[in-house]
Amino acid sequence: PPPMGLYVGSDCPEVRQVWAWSLDAEFELLAAAAQDEAGVILALDTEFPGLLLRDNGTIPDFERYRILRENVDTLRLIQLGLALAGPDGMVRGAWSFNLRFDVAVDLHSEPSVQFLREAGIDFERHAAEGIDPG
Repeated sequence: PPPMGLYVGSDCPEVRQVWAWSLDAEFELLAAAAQDEAGVILALDTEFPGLLLRDNGTIPDFERYRILRENVDTLRLIQLGLALAGPDGMVRGAWSFNLRFDVAVDLHSEPSVQFLREAGIDFERHAAEGIDPG
């Protein structure tokens, strides 16, 4: 297999949901998994509440990047996903860090929030139990 491929074995752990009340314990597990073996591969994923600024598709790449960065700098992150794999490509653990986000007060794109709701994001729980990123 290619050295950078990730392979999920049948004994792969489920994604661990991390909330404010479980942050310390889960972070210790993540740190232990990262130190457990040399050559750990880290993958990450983020969920943002959409785009407030958009480009028209005909602008230069540097301008497209500037607009994307303004969106990321302006909006609050909803979720940060991390997965660790060993040098053999087998996934060793996966965590979803659920951040505090309140649709009643935080900037967002309504179609994006609706999409994320349909994908399983529980915004009420994020508002009540989410990790304070401050």
